[in-house]
Amino acid sequence: MVELDYMLRCMIKSPAMQMSASYYSSDELDRATHNEDLFKGEDIEVRLDHKHMGIGGDDSWTPCTHEQYLIPPTPYSFSIPLFPVTAGTSSHDIYKSQLDN
Repeated sequence: MVELDYMLRCMIKSPAMQMSASYYSSDELDRATHNEDLFKGEDIEVRLDHKHMGIGGDDSWTPCTHEQYLIPPTPYSFSIPLFPVTAGTSSHDIYKSQLDN
């Protein structure tokens, strides 16, 4: 395991988003059928989810998402500034950086 002496803090400047980070890649999660089948990678994969579309219809024989729950294929824009956080970074520094942006 790699020991780091810093972290990254990010501030998402967009509508609300869900963010997750994992040692397991999307491909690895798709491949594995059980938790014990997962192989932990060396990198951390960060995932951002802006919107979620409905997963199906009203019953198992018509699995269509209702029109009002569809997400149209339109361009989306967002920015994610990254800020280094070290052992010497104070909570005041983090607070001030939020005000500056």
